[in-house]
Amino acid sequence: MAKNNFRYTKQVVWEKVYKSQENGLFNETTSNGLSYWFFVTDEYIWHLHTNSSDGGVWATDWILVEVSKSPFKQEMNTYIRSISDLYLGIQGYEKQG
Repeated sequence: MAKNNFRYTKQVVWEKVYKSQENGLFNETTSNGLSYWFFVTDEYIWHLHTNSSDGGVWATDWILVEVSKSPFKQEMNTYIRSISDLYLGIQGYEKQG
């Protein structure tokens, strides 16, 4: 890992997680309860992850969110935005079909 990367976990109420997912890039939730999404700022790329499966860490009013932060790199920004746009396009096609 690069020198400026870090990772931490935090208990977050479900409502804040849902709002964060709505505003993030490439919000993917799998059928087994794993969720992933990104935020990009001028300085950092943030990756957030939750696990609401039976083996995850959660309760009725909160879930544990894993957060990773890396220094901003244009190549990574371009990649995240590309997969986010592709994913949104696929979701839109499924809703119409």
